[in-house]
Amino acid sequence: MEHLKRQVYDFINSPFGTLLCAPLIRQPIVSGSLRVHTDAERVLTSQKVQIRLGRYERYERMLVRKYFRSDLNTVDLGASLGVISCEILGRLKTGKLISVEADPQLCQIARRNIGFNYPASHVEVVNAAIVTETVTAASVEFGRPLSGTQGGHVLGTIDGHTEVIAVPTVTLTEIIRKLDGGNFQLACDIEGSEIPLFIHSIEAFRQCELMMIELHHSSYAGIDYSPRQVEALIIDNLGMKKSHQNGNVYLFVRGS
Repeated sequence: MEHLKRQVYDFINSPFGTLLCAPLIRQPIVSGSLRVHTDAERVLTSQKVQIRLGRYERYERMLVRKYFRSDLNTVDLGASLGVISCEILGRLKTGKLISVEADPQLCQIARRNIGFNYPASHVEVVNAAIVTETVTAASVEFGRPLSGTQGGHVLGTIDGHTEVIAVPTVTLTEIIRKLDGGNFQLACDIEGSEIPLFIHSIEAFRQCELMMIELHHSSYAGIDYSPRQVEALIIDNLGMKKSHQNGNVYLFVRGS
């Protein structure tokens, strides 16, 4: 099955496959109620097709629409193209949103998509890597893939050949302060960089009522973590409980 998926993936991204898929990926790409702009140099053809067919982050979008509260301040870590941020804005009525994306190119795309779909929304898009309070550096090394939107990460959490750039840092505590404190809900897809947060930023998570997160095989401080082990960190360290799971996408809620 994986071999077949790879063949389909490679075909769609080939010159002939791109030509065949062209009618599906005219800009902006219609995806449900959203209009999604992409960048040809950063987004693969197969990902554009997924967006057009409604398969891109489909489960995450469903969880936002079904479980995210309309009155709660929200943080989106790893905003990427801004699709999940847009879904959150479609749900919010009185809460504020801060979206964080480390990759400067993707951050520009996210800003464009958020502004295009929700021009009057109260949202701040921050170009920074999320780090713990133990990190005092103003910037960190960030690895991003040479093509495609997936895989960007703070170095040391996931192996792989990437382009390395320096990006500014921000802590979850600083983000919460921007939201004037109080409880919040969180969407998180930062490719393994969440592990140090669950170890060193426990206090900030005490205000987190709900968290949707994509978990990955990753490492931190020389220790390898499977998604199941990261799940245990969330339950044990943050006092949250798993509510839903589909593949590597999880929904956690504050335990009673």
